[in-house]
Amino acid sequence: MRFQCPYCGVGCGLLFQEGKVRGDREHTASRGDLCQKPLYYPKVMQKDRLLKPLFRENKKDPFKEIGWKEAYRIVASRLQSLSPEEVYFYLSGQLMTEEIYLINKFVKGFLRTNNIDANSRLCMATPATAYRLSFGSDGPPCSYEDIEDSEAFVFAGSNALWTHPVLFKRVMKVRHGNPHSKIVVIDPVKTETARKADMHIQLRAGTDTVLFNSVLCLLYRKGWINEEFVKKHVEGFEEAVENALKYPPELASRICEIEEKEIYMLAELYAFSKKLISFWCQGLNQSPNAL
Repeated sequence: MRFQCPYCGVGCGLLFQEGKVRGDREHTASRGDLCQKPLYYPKVMQKDRLLKPLFRENKKDPFKEIGWKEAYRIVASRLQSLSPEEVYFYLSGQLMTEEIYLINKFVKGFLRTNNIDANSRLCMATPATAYRLSFGSDGPPCSYEDIEDSEAFVFAGSNALWTHPVLFKRVMKVRHGNPHSKIVVIDPVKTETARKADMHIQLRAGTDTVLFNSVLCLLYRKGWINEEFVKKHVEGFEEAVENALKYPPELASRICEIEEKEIYMLAELYAFSKKLISFWCQGLNQSPNAL
């Protein structure tokens, strides 16, 4: 049986057969590769999995099995004893559309509270909004097939080797096959991905926008902007440059607590790489200045 892993945006293709999971070699995103997460799918089908509700009166007591009717009664009783303002629901990002709809009907329509949120918003609200503002669509403008056609890769706030290992493996394959390709990691933490990079910009946490504004400032001052492309396809460029000019490399390097030459090297990578892909992850879009 073919299905898709829901645990990250790569969406690896899986084959489930005789209680085991393996990669689908025909899947265009993963090409048969897998990380550890989907390999534990069979665990939920094992005989020792949780089949009955467990309940305890207080945290010091051990859990004991109870029947489903008793569990429903306890939950209903507890909900009835609380006002709408005292209830909060937090949903998983792996729920299906129909499940989210049903839970929202129950929480907002029956319990009459709007205290409901989901990991989906924490994970994707800021990038989806930023994509719409920047590109007019909430989807990224490139595809995984572009990886094999690129020569430079910039990872910002992303420890892809751990969080998206299948995708990072494709990047490393390009890196090993092309000695002129480059990997740059922008991250306050020296992650495993940073250890694999050709350049690690270990900036101060929360200063990413200063760094990127400084890069744009440098690109503009050096005349490394494709003005013809900008005129045809970019709106609001003048406003963006006006803000970026507030962060020259000499100032930005002090704010970010990095060397000035690192900003120059990153700007040159963007200016002179024929084909470059930028990757971001939760390190950016779950920060206070994400949008």
